[in-house]
Amino acid sequence: MQDEDVQLRGIVAVAFEIGDKLPKLNFELIRREMRMLRCIPMRIVGHHFCTGNQAVLQTLNLVLHMATPFFRVRTRAHHGKYG
Repeated sequence: MQDEDVQLRGIVAVAFEIGDKLPKLNFELIRREMRMLRCIPMRIVGHHFCTGNQAVLQTLNLVLHMATPFFRVRTRAHHGKYG
């Protein structure tokens, strides 16, 4: 974050879901975290969530559906096999 270009352009967060179990989700906690992301000092310009599990992808799509427009337009969910 010391680089001036990074401060101006921002970062893209990437998350990989590993495993076959569907995680337990607390939707109120997810909603709070989405609001908090707008308040942190790093400028996050995009999010990519990657999963190999179809059920997790459907859950991610549900989370994106209830997300704020600010978060929704900057987020992509990807499905496929890794490695």
